[in-house]
Amino acid sequence: MAKADFTNIPLSFSEQLGGFFFKWRDYTPLPLVAISLVCAQPSLISLGLGTLVALCGELYRAYGVAYIGTVSRTRSHSNGDLVDTGPFAITRNPLYCGNFLIYTGLALAAGVWWLPFLVAVMFCIQYVPIVLWEEKKLKVLFGNAYERYQTRVPARLIPSLGNVLSKKGWQKPSPSAWSHALRSEKRTLTAFSLFLTALWGLYFWRTFA
Repeated sequence: MAKADFTNIPLSFSEQLGGFFFKWRDYTPLPLVAISLVCAQPSLISLGLGTLVALCGELYRAYGVAYIGTVSRTRSHSNGDLVDTGPFAITRNPLYCGNFLIYTGLALAAGVWWLPFLVAVMFCIQYVPIVLWEEKKLKVLFGNAYERYQTRVPARLIPSLGNVLSKKGWQKPSPSAWSHALRSEKRTLTAFSLFLTALWGLYFWRTFA
């Protein structure tokens, strides 16, 4: 497939905003991280629950990466085909769904009741425009194939219950795909591991100091 030209695509304000947020997506969570650490009141329950939710989110992200490979920004395999199997058969943005679970888990671990709500608001502000921006690009890249995919998988983030129950998205990636996914997720794993380690350390320091 020839490389698509995205430079002249007309974009709405929301789509332009999505492109901006996508470019800076590695840095936009930093204010939430700072707020969480400053306000944190972790307990064993909050740490246990938050760690579990964050790990589920990372596992789901890795599951998506195992299918999409190194070209996740165009939702295509190296041969140019639209990815519509695995977790992409139950939601169109499984990596972002995984992100939401990770952010929510970290907020829960901090033990501050209002943090998960703040995370939800900030997630919507950032990722709704990103999804709109990506969808515009994917329509240009894949045309009618992507529109048919949107009809087949209507869920943007929350997995489609009907597709989950039909088990359309639960094929097993190959061991090599899982290995690649875990390697590519090293930065994400390191970041939230450091955050959780800081919260666990804060809990033990306040409890036993």
